[in-house]
Amino acid sequence: LSSALSLLASIEKRARVGNDTPSLVKICEASLQLCKDCNDEESLIDTIKMLTSRRSQKSKAIGACVNKAIPWVLDCGDESSSGD
Repeated sequence: LSSALSLLASIEKRARVGNDTPSLVKICEASLQLCKDCNDEESLIDTIKMLTSRRSQKSKAIGACVNKAIPWVLDCGDESSSGD
């Protein structure tokens, strides 16, 4: 997981610096999906923080990260409330 995220981070930087917003959005979404598929919540949170707080990060990439993660957060909330 960490080597894949490192590779995606370098590609993300090239897309961000090169103003390739469509590719940047796909890379951000793929990074988050990879963490989710591996069931690594700590890496997922760290990746969200890293991608959304990058210097000169595009607002569309931040929005894509938020939109990708919201359903997962809502699912976590539903699971914890159903345990009552």
